[in-house]
Amino acid sequence: MDEHVESNLLRQGQDGLSYKEEIEGALQEDQQRIGDVFREKSEHGDNPDAIRKALGIPTVGSVYQNLGSIKTLLECSRITSAPMLALQRARLLRSFAKRHGSRLSDETVRRLQELASEHQKVAEDEDALADEANRAKKQVEDQSGKPGIYVYTLPHYMKHPVIEAESDESRDRTYLKVGMSGVSTKKRIQQQTTTALPEPPLTLRRYAHPKAKDADYRELEEKMHRHLNAADHNQNRQSGAGKEWFLTHLPFIDSTAELLGLVIEYDYANDDH
Repeated sequence: MDEHVESNLLRQGQDGLSYKEEIEGALQEDQQRIGDVFREKSEHGDNPDAIRKALGIPTVGSVYQNLGSIKTLLECSRITSAPMLALQRARLLRSFAKRHGSRLSDETVRRLQELASEHQKVAEDEDALADEANRAKKQVEDQSGKPGIYVYTLPHYMKHPVIEAESDESRDRTYLKVGMSGVSTKKRIQQQTTTALPEPPLTLRRYAHPKAKDADYRELEEKMHRHLNAADHNQNRQSGAGKEWFLTHLPFIDSTAELLGLVIEYDYANDDH
């Protein structure tokens, strides 16, 4: 059958369905993580920990993110005013519309594209960006004084990945700093960010050992760095550059931390921003 004719038949099959019904159908068939979360949501509701356990993933962060994205898709509305999250949602909406374009009606695709544009405007709004920078400063100040291994980055690296994913199956890579503190994670970050960084950093993770008194965070940091290097997640070795910066992504660092017996004590995705 001619591809154009087949595409038209698929679109005609959507006649009579509401926008929400079309999106639900696409989510039900989606093979990405958002589809996994949607299918588990039917059984577990909006319980991120139950969904996390059902899917066998180490952190609820990605579940929270996907639940928010599902709500955005189903309601066809913007539910965040945070520029970084708005940028992520804009990318997701465009990707979702492209991935399911053959089964969605022209009107639904148009609505998704308009919603993506609305999110993009928030991501580029100067006032919103300034507010997010202020929240980033407060975030560092509010971090617990517990020791641990932290991950942070600069907003620029989050908004502009160094290596963009080649497909929906892969992930963007960008520079993330992975380092330990045997005293206070907050103090360590404050000490290091008083240097000439161009913008306030975002703390993305803080990992801790369940048996804190027995934890050797220096050794755990070294093991984490070795694992990242072994996976070719490119430690920064430029002269004068911090050796704790890696070209990687959070899910891989989460997996490494889990292998080392660490738990996530702070997750940026769950913070109130």
